[in-house]
Amino acid sequence: MALDLRPPMAPALEALGLAIVVTRPAPESTPVATTGIWLTPLFEEQPYGSDLRRRDPRRLMGIARTADLDFIPRGSLIDAPEQLGGVSRTWMVEGYDRVIADEMRVLVLPAVNP
Repeated sequence: MALDLRPPMAPALEALGLAIVVTRPAPESTPVATTGIWLTPLFEEQPYGSDLRRRDPRRLMGIARTADLDFIPRGSLIDAPEQLGGVSRTWMVEGYDRVIADEMRVLVLPAVNP
């Protein structure tokens, strides 16, 4: 039997969490107010010998799994500030990085015209 030694998500959300609103595509389009946390952005390496291009980091947000919010489909919108006390922006979920027992880590992009 393997032990899960990861700390629970709740203390991180209490210390560093931001108030966010998640709106999933229809038919589950009722906005859900919850708490999210910005995680270290992902940087994808360019293959050796490829042309040099500017690559922006991929933004990653951790969100607690709850009874009201246990799945966030691609195309969902998240209203969240980039930092505590900042102005809220709209982000679009482009996919998952991973799903852990009590946490979803979603990849987001700034929404163009929400």
